[in-house]
Amino acid sequence: MTPSKEFVERRKFKRYKVKPGSFAALLPHSNKLGQIIDFGKGGLSFLYIYKDDVYDDSSELDIFVSGKEFFLPRLPVKTVSDTNVPNKIPINPIVIQRQGVQFRELTPEQTSMLDAFMQRYTTEEV
Repeated sequence: MTPSKEFVERRKFKRYKVKPGSFAALLPHSNKLGQIIDFGKGGLSFLYIYKDDVYDDSSELDIFVSGKEFFLPRLPVKTVSDTNVPNKIPINPIVIQRQGVQFRELTPEQTSMLDAFMQRYTTEEV
């Protein structure tokens, strides 16, 4: 069976759903902050509120969990996707985007912390 022309999976690693309260923030020149929706060893995606005037040349990402003692700063990343999420409430003027990032050259400590995040804050496979 050949893959659909609409979708070809390019990820090397499995993705997992993330528990509520886990967030990502792009750095250093972006104000993109939002809830992480899926996570894998190769990267993650998160939802954020789109702002028309945001210039984004971000190359680092912080991961943190609200109310918990988990903070992983300054992960090197590359944006691989940034797409609009359809609005389910047509009168709502807020535009939600989904951004996917790929992790870049990680230190052994960063890799260890990402493994710990995966063990504690992810649920079933996407």
